[in-house]
Amino acid sequence: MTAMKKIYKGLAIISALSVLHGCVNVPVIKPGDADYDRIVQFQPSDDKGVLYVYRDVGSHYGLFQLELQIEGKEDIVTSPSSFVRIELEPGNYQLEADHPDIFGFEDELDLVFAAGETRYLEFKPVARFIVPGSSYLLEVDEAAAQDKIRTQNLVPRTTEYR
Repeated sequence: MTAMKKIYKGLAIISALSVLHGCVNVPVIKPGDADYDRIVQFQPSDDKGVLYVYRDVGSHYGLFQLELQIEGKEDIVTSPSSFVRIELEPGNYQLEADHPDIFGFEDELDLVFAAGETRYLEFKPVARFIVPGSSYLLEVDEAAAQDKIRTQNLVPRTTEYR
């Protein structure tokens, strides 16, 4: 094998590994799992606040897992075409949306939760040409959020936060 063929073969392997590096298995809740009905039926919690965060099927950065920080310490991983149920103790919370660009703008949102309350957010990362992109946390009303989650067949995930 000539030196040039070895270089091309090495570059092909590096390229393939770079592409496959972004492919990960995302833990999901499946029908029959203990929490499945509670999550997909959007059941409230009696003693905690519930936050549903979803990523639209058509949103930018569809190959990236992005983090949602709660109180600057808890990273909730969001995946493309999925939604997450987060149960929170009653109180005040600051949320921050991650963005994959080095200089990307990350939205922050302050929320107050009461026991039994359910809220919905769309995690919306936006790509821009030349200027840095942004990530937004958009509050969505209950009916619109549930409709989008169902019609787009978003995959349920759950995260308990204490």
